[in-house]
Amino acid sequence: MKLYTDAGNFQALKIFISAEIAKEKLEFQEVKHEAWVVPYMSSHKLPVLEVYPEKFIFSSNAAARLILARSVTEENPSAVDQWLDWESACLLPAVFPYLQSVIVQGKMDESLVQGIQKFLAFLDGELKGKEMLTGSQLTVADVAVWSTLFPVFMGKSALPGYQSHFPILLTWFTKLANQGEFDRVSQAMCKGGDTSYLKGSLTIQPAPLRVAETANQKEAVQKQTSKAKEDTTQAAPEKIVASPEEIEAATLAWLKGKKLCPEPLKRVHPVLPEKGRRNILITSALPYVNNVPHLGNIIGCVLSADVFSRFSEGKNWLLDWRMRAGWLAGWLAGWRAGGISFYYYDYYYYYYYYFYDYFDYLTYHYYYYYYYYYY
Repeated sequence: MKLYTDAGNFQALKIFISAEIAKEKLEFQEVKHEAWVVPYMSSHKLPVLEVYPEKFIFSSNAAARLILARSVTEENPSAVDQWLDWESACLLPAVFPYLQSVIVQGKMDESLVQGIQKFLAFLDGELKGKEMLTGSQLTVADVAVWSTLFPVFMGKSALPGYQSHFPILLTWFTKLANQGEFDRVSQAMCKGGDTSYLKGSLTIQPAPLRVAETANQKEAVQKQTSKAKEDTTQAAPEKIVASPEEIEAATLAWLKGKKLCPEPLKRVHPVLPEKGRRNILITSALPYVNNVPHLGNIIGCVLSADVFSRFSEGKNWLLDWRMRAGWLAGWLAGWRAGGISFYYYDYYYYYYYYFYDYFDYLTYHYYYYYYYYYY
């Protein structure tokens, strides 16, 4: 696998850290900030992981998860899904403009600070009583969230007062930062924690889409992270005991069920009503527009009736939608040609007949019966 990224792209931290944890040998190529690596994308976007030649993953979370899956088996993948979705849809869109304001423009926007603080408060509450985001296991969710928060907690771009406001979150962040894999990658990208190195990438890379977080999204994350605990506390389902009659009926159906089934009915033409049976005639109109079949009516009326009748063939149900419009068109054509002539009638009759026979809209016997009836 080969990673393409520009210098100072903090989203590449996710992929590099995952490769370090998984001991995965990752080929790396640094490209220009505006490089267009994926030819079929509508805009340039980095980082990009080339899994196979010309096969790319341009989601940093998906790329990190693919690499880390080689060494880490997720105990609660549903919770990991929720956290990755939250990070990409809520946290990252709040962090990115803050970093652009502080690192690129050199000013701190209070509204952007408040936008991040609300997500940090949520994280601080979720980490209470847990070692990692999904429990006790380190997953790609921790890697993704830590990587996005790295420039928020380090260097000149550090959020003011975060140490005192979010102590639980700070403990989790510091614990991961002291691990070798996280420390080596972060030092390689920002030596000494100097986040100004990210300026070039932040200037060029497109900002992630901002998605408004709702209460339902927060509840979904909370439910997923506590799912494992709920499963262990649920009572065992009540044992259902079958009665002797039900057991006997099931045994008989298993041993002799095929013999007891009725034989498939042979469809004999012509299909006529049978005494003592429920005989149903299915009809469907085919209106014309200026003597031309209307496609909407063909699909909506004729074909739907045809499919339903084929499904019901074993019940002696008959589809007969008769070419009234086709007969009328032939009759009028013959009249306009100089009188009601069987020659002209037959000519226009077969014109319609072969048209519908080509599309398999009719069966031969239906059409001939109709022809002789009017003939």
